[in-house]
Amino acid sequence: MTSSEWVAATDPTPMLADLVCKRKLRLFGCAACRRVSVLIFDNACHAAIEGSEHYADGLITAERLDLLSVAAEEAWKDTVLEPRGEGDFAALAASYVSSPSSNVLAEAVAAAAQASHAGTERERAAQADLLRDIFGNPFHPVTVDPAWLTSTVLPLARQMYDTRDFSAMPILADALQDAGCDNENILEHCRDANGVHVRGCWVVDLVLGKE
Repeated sequence: MTSSEWVAATDPTPMLADLVCKRKLRLFGCAACRRVSVLIFDNACHAAIEGSEHYADGLITAERLDLLSVAAEEAWKDTVLEPRGEGDFAALAASYVSSPSSNVLAEAVAAAAQASHAGTERERAAQADLLRDIFGNPFHPVTVDPAWLTSTVLPLARQMYDTRDFSAMPILADALQDAGCDNENILEHCRDANGVHVRGCWVVDLVLGKE
């Protein structure tokens, strides 16, 4: 895949081929599941998605995540016995994404796409946007100047990461620019009115020093 193909991609499958950061890949799977979480009726599945995010950040053990995954799988089995259409796929996605193994990521993302009311093709395109938010453009890596990490920038980034509320991204851009940031990729990503931002966003991760 080339840089131009990455930017234009409407399917996450070829984009995933050379990505290796397990934390970011897990957060991508969680973000894909969160897009269809309104279709999930069992709290065990919601807990599994959140637990997978916590596992990505080293906040819970693989053993704890495995318990959450088993509970989500049981909840999915219950939806199969009492079918709820797209909700079956959404619950299945949650059970996959909460597995301590990263080998089932593709299955989680595929199930999330099938769950969407918008249709699988449109959902895959939305998932490609998630990947671009989380990984940026791997063909054009960006570094952060420590001078940009001011007492305004860091709390803003931390708050957005913790709450998953990224409405302050334009404010983060202003704060970074005030601190001397002149990187157009960073500033444009923060200010893109049509952009999507989720936990793992490459700019927020960059500011917080997350890999």
